[in-house]
Amino acid sequence: MKHHRIFSAFLLLLLLFSCSSENTAQEAKIEQESTSNVATSPSENRASSDATAIKEVPASLGTEDAKEVTHEEEIALINSEIMRINGNLASYTKKESKANWETLACKLTQYINENGAIVKVESVCGKHDWTMYFFELSKRETKLLYGKHLEKVPDAARPVVREFYSIGTMMPSENAYRLILDESGNELDPDGYRKYSLLYEAAFDAFGYE
Repeated sequence: MKHHRIFSAFLLLLLLFSCSSENTAQEAKIEQESTSNVATSPSENRASSDATAIKEVPASLGTEDAKEVTHEEEIALINSEIMRINGNLASYTKKESKANWETLACKLTQYINENGAIVKVESVCGKHDWTMYFFELSKRETKLLYGKHLEKVPDAARPVVREFYSIGTMMPSENAYRLILDESGNELDPDGYRKYSLLYEAAFDAFGYE
């Protein structure tokens, strides 16, 4: 009888130990899963946030922003070239002649480099003055770089000034375009652009050739 009690007690302890071990293992597993979830959650959130940011960046960089950067960089290069040309005027051949622009007779002065290419033009057409600069692409081949039109208006405190930049000349680009600015440095509206663009092209045809 005594042995039976000892054996029963032994079985009871073994059963309790087995249940305790199983519970401990299960709790450890749950704790490990919980810890794993907590550890990966911020990473997943960051990855999701980064993916969203990547998608949003191109949308936030509008074409106007990119265009403005191109304006500044190209204008700086063009102005540098203009300074270089003006600094070398004494080394160019100066040719004076007459030309017609629109319906006006003009006094024309052309500056020609050692390759025979026109690099600068000055013209006086009554109340209209034009100044143009050309960028030499190769021997005797140039591209219109910059133009300035000045119109003297009667009884006006200041003349009307329009500046023309050939964006894409010194920084080759698929989006090359003509930039026309008013006295305040602002781009012209579509109507003003069409008007002065045509006058500019006519001036180039009148003054840009020997």
